Amino acid sequence: MSLIEEKQLGGVCLNVGCIPTKTLVARADMLRKVKKAASYGIRIDSHSIDFGQMQQGKNVVVDNMRLSLGQLINKHGVTVINGRAQFTSPQELKVIGEKNMILEAAKIIIATGSIPFDVPSFPCDHKKILNSTSALELSSLPKKLMVIGGGYIGCEFSSLFQEMGV
Repeated sequence: MSLIEEKQLGGVCLNVGCIPTKTLVARADMLRKVKKAASYGIRIDSHSIDFGQMQQGKNVVVDNMRLSLGQLINKHGVTVINGRAQFTSPQELKVIGEKNMILEAAKIIIATGSIPFDVPSFPCDHKKILNSTSALELSSLPKKLMVIGGGYIGCEFSSLFQEMGV
């Protein structure tokens, strides 16, 4: 059995979606608890945010999960092929990547992943106009941020950055 992966094991959720976002949301929740500690009789005279360190911690979580996933895949005898596949027939794939090859299989699962939607009138430049992927790569907190989109991703980013004072 083979797994063809163009980028990193774990796809969107592990690398630029659910896992890194939830890791940062959990850290923002810890900050919220610190801010409310006095209401529980716990006095914390001051606190500060080291967003760079929070990001490093998030990256460690993602890296460790990706490593564990790779070990699990290997344990079950799955060969990982780095590349991009395209069908040449209903049972044949052409793989272009580290090694170019043709693979045949009676059954093929297609899992294409996803990418953030780019608004044509405001194209993402990853500097001033971010998408969810580039927002996860910030090394410091912006002073101001506007989130466009009211789905769960927009709500997570809004609450995360608001809790950190953005």
